Amino acid sequence: MSHDHTDDVLDRRAIEKRAADFATRVPIPVPWDLDEFARSLSQEFGKPVRCRPLSEEVAPQDLSDADFTGALIESEHSITIYYDSRGGLSHQQDVILHEVGHRFLGHVVLDHVLCRSTFASPRENEAERFARELLHRFRGRDTLQLAPHADDPHGVKSLGGALADI
Repeated sequence: MSHDHTDDVLDRRAIEKRAADFATRVPIPVPWDLDEFARSLSQEFGKPVRCRPLSEEVAPQDLSDADFTGALIESEHSITIYYDSRGGLSHQQDVILHEVGHRFLGHVVLDHVLCRSTFASPRENEAERFARELLHRFRGRDTLQLAPHADDPHGVKSLGGALADI
């Protein structure tokens, strides 16, 4: 359900509606499992989706100078989402969902690279709002909530809740 690649800017309600539609079709696994999420994306988009750390493509010394934290490359046969693995799990999820937003909102052109760097463009703002909506559905409206992970399913789930106990 993506819109055509045009210069039309989506309003907040349209993005929220698309995020809600996406969330019903592609559930975010709890606890977070990137491989499972990539499989669900593959089914949704009709081609293999791979999520890879930027460090697999960019040398560490170059990564520190990079002015982007994520990228999406779509070919006729596959989609690859790159994310900055130096940040925490919540940041990685945010970057991945932002890139998914570009794809779902119709920003992607085959064989072109979309890089998450600045939020000055309407397309970046749309993708960021889409990611925020998905994260709110995943984590709840507590913006301090941390992403649960399969390696630590009983760990702290909410920074806000943890700080309240201090």
